[in-house]
Amino acid sequence: MPVLPDQYVWLFSSSMLLLVWLLLFAFNPSHRRIMLVSSLIAMPFGLTQPAFLQSYWTPPGVLDLAARFGFDIECLIFCFAIAGINVSLLKLYWGQVILPTTDPVRQPQINRWFWFTLATPFVLLGVLYFVWQGNPIYWSLLAQTGGALACMWCFREAAAKLLLVSLPFTAMYMALCLLMDALAPGYFDRFWNISDISGITLLGVPIEEPLFAATFSVCANGIYLHVLWNRYGRKPQGAPSPA
Repeated sequence: MPVLPDQYVWLFSSSMLLLVWLLLFAFNPSHRRIMLVSSLIAMPFGLTQPAFLQSYWTPPGVLDLAARFGFDIECLIFCFAIAGINVSLLKLYWGQVILPTTDPVRQPQINRWFWFTLATPFVLLGVLYFVWQGNPIYWSLLAQTGGALACMWCFREAAAKLLLVSLPFTAMYMALCLLMDALAPGYFDRFWNISDISGITLLGVPIEEPLFAATFSVCANGIYLHVLWNRYGRKPQGAPSPA
């Protein structure tokens, strides 16, 4: 017997992520600006939901907007929340100054590859869209993985930190997936296109979900490091560091 009707599970999960966002926002005043900016930038990516409907998943929503318009409010909330949460976790782990390095020898090396590594996930996503007819979740996973690897190569001093920050986010995301399945048993079997993806599960959750969380975390925070470097890292030595 499900505790929560199917049409409320997607709203519940996105709302729980938003609650985590609000708690981080409330208790970390120095994070508020970057959390809000990151979340507002990421929120429109929720409009890409039509690419995943039917082929990867078809979660019912409270207002059934996805069936009528191709996207729903829950997906916008989801994208808004996960971006801000990841940036806040990075700042919590790293502290106030988040420049990967202040080594003057490394500065020109990073500058040389800056735009190439920043563009990597977006270029990969576009290429995969046109050349590979596989399930779109794999376009996303491969693009995010490519972006994460490119960033860790460019900012190699930050690689370990980026990986470490992805662990709590992935664990939280996985815990939320398990809670969703507990509240509505068989939820993933009913609304994920299991036959068109790997079929590998972790405690009943499609493996693609924690993989998405992990690769998104590293890639999104890598893009954030690019933004910081563009603003502060290119300056001559002795310029003020970000707070």
